[in-house]
Amino acid sequence: MNLLSLFFFLLISFLMFGPQTAFAQDLPVSQHASTDATSNLTWKATLMTGDDRLDVFDNARKTLKSEFLDMGVISANIKELSMNPVERKRGSLPSSAVNLAGALRELSIGDQDACLIHMTSHGSPQGFYLRNGPPITPQTLDRILDAACSERPTVVLISACYSGVFVGPSMQKKNRIILTAARQDRTSFGCSAENQYTYWDSCLIHSLPTAESWKSLYGSIQQCVQTKESQGHFKPSLPQAYFGEEVVDLKIPKTVVPEAFNVPSEVNHGYDRNDASPSKEPVSRLARNASRHDRTMPGRTVDQRRLSQPILADRLPRAVLHAFLSPAECGFFSSMETSSDWNSIHG
Repeated sequence: MNLLSLFFFLLISFLMFGPQTAFAQDLPVSQHASTDATSNLTWKATLMTGDDRLDVFDNARKTLKSEFLDMGVISANIKELSMNPVERKRGSLPSSAVNLAGALRELSIGDQDACLIHMTSHGSPQGFYLRNGPPITPQTLDRILDAACSERPTVVLISACYSGVFVGPSMQKKNRIILTAARQDRTSFGCSAENQYTYWDSCLIHSLPTAESWKSLYGSIQQCVQTKESQGHFKPSLPQAYFGEEVVDLKIPKTVVPEAFNVPSEVNHGYDRNDASPSKEPVSRLARNASRHDRTMPGRTVDQRRLSQPILADRLPRAVLHAFLSPAECGFFSSMETSSDWNSIHG
């Protein structure tokens, strides 16, 4: 009888504590949303505009900041530069090559970080236009990136006429991805007061949320720009790209959350990427974020098997329960069996 009691005691202990042990071993499998290196990178971003005489440039900077936040880049890891004095009162630095270098340096790019740079302005065959200052040449930008980002994964997005000069040999490094709005001998379009963004920036803003990798983003932007330019009967700008051998398949960062935790984030006062009107008033993007649950809050993983895990009273014969538990304890397990709140408590 003592051996039989010991057997049932061990059986009950296993059924009570065994599933938790198995769950702890299985959890790492369900927790890792991605096994590629991107999931372990901390992205640090800098956005810069070169001219404030048209709103299209600062509009793109503001909206892309919202995009980067949606992607999981935290606010403390984003630096902004603008030519607009009003924007500088809101925290942006004055746009210049020196301040761009300083902003990236302040982000303290480390061994587990990645650099993300967006620049939008006019352009020339010499480089990126800065009102009231010399243009940023490919050689200058290369030195800035070498000093701040070193050999860390680096993505450079340049929206300007003739911006293809930035995919030349002086900028090509094995850790860099460079996307530009035009070939080195072509202009790009959309720099006008009636547009919310330039063509390339608009296509970037539209394509970024759904692209899986920077390479697929480049393809989507190409198609989008081609459509816009053909509708206006413009000479193709021919956006360019360079993918270094170490980052050719680099994924775009995403913040993933299961459907069960789909909770709208707070109102984000950015510029609606679908708004092509000349209005510059910020609009709420709450509804958009609410529908894009994979970007609205930090990732969290729940093993759904645990939510439906049978409780002890479901797996153990009632005769065994009554033989080894008091009437009060049996009543407790029976109440758990019928409780509609049990799974919600332990989810």
